Amino acid sequence: MLRDRNCDKNFERSLMYQINKAKIAARKMHNARMTDYNDPKSENDFHDAMVEIVAIAYHD
Repeated sequence: MLRDRNCDKNFERSLMYQINKAKIAARKMHNARMTDYNDPKSENDFHDAMVEIVAIAYHD
């Protein structure tokens, strides 16, 4: 299958967006756990970002 440059840009852009989202959520989870606080929102954000990364990676 032939791909154009726009397809590659969209792939990289969406993948980097989800990776940055996962990094931010992981940092928030770590900071919350260091203060003995359970932050379900950051855990949910991290889970959603991981699911999206897997979906993007296996879509091709």
